[in-house]
Amino acid sequence: CSRDGKLVYFVSDRDTARSINAYAGATDRELWAFDRQTGQEHPVWQTSYDDGLHLNGTTADGGVLIRVGTELRSLLRHPWHIDKIDPAYNAAAVSPNGRALAIVIAGSLDKEGESHDAKLFIVDTATGQSRLQVGKYEAPAWSPDGTRIAAIADDGLAIIGVATRKEVARVGWPKPDRVPEDLVWSPDEKYVLAGLYG
Repeated sequence: CSRDGKLVYFVSDRDTARSINAYAGATDRELWAFDRQTGQEHPVWQTSYDDGLHLNGTTADGGVLIRVGTELRSLLRHPWHIDKIDPAYNAAAVSPNGRALAIVIAGSLDKEGESHDAKLFIVDTATGQSRLQVGKYEAPAWSPDGTRIAAIADDGLAIIGVATRKEVARVGWPKPDRVPEDLVWSPDEKYVLAGLYG
């Protein structure tokens, strides 16, 4: 949803029936906007990339963040893009106020598109610049008040203070088969839910 609540963005494809669907299929290649006041929808952006595009959220200045392959783009107000994004679906998270982005950028990508030496950065959503390196973490999730980030470290879950970019807590677990997905904070910020595989 846009920050002013007027538009709902969704990913779809012209070859299939359009629907507001948070879990767009891999072949959906178009970004649409639905105007809540008029009931009209219109296309915003499209790609020919085979794996489609993923919607990452909206920014404080009216931008829309999408990921296409290993590239993150900000559309509309102040367009910018960042290359070598970790190809994992949960590699970018917009802060609650829409002014910052926690993003995992790969040091290098192999032929299969797997990332190596990926690191977490905090980025200004208005420009895509001011990249502050946090460390070697994956799957970032902002706390509701925007002061902390939960992220996956090599051996567990780390809680990172945004102001200092340092760990304030860590919970260990045996290394799962793959990176946990969709870290979610509880509204009271006492808990973080992590889905583990294996």
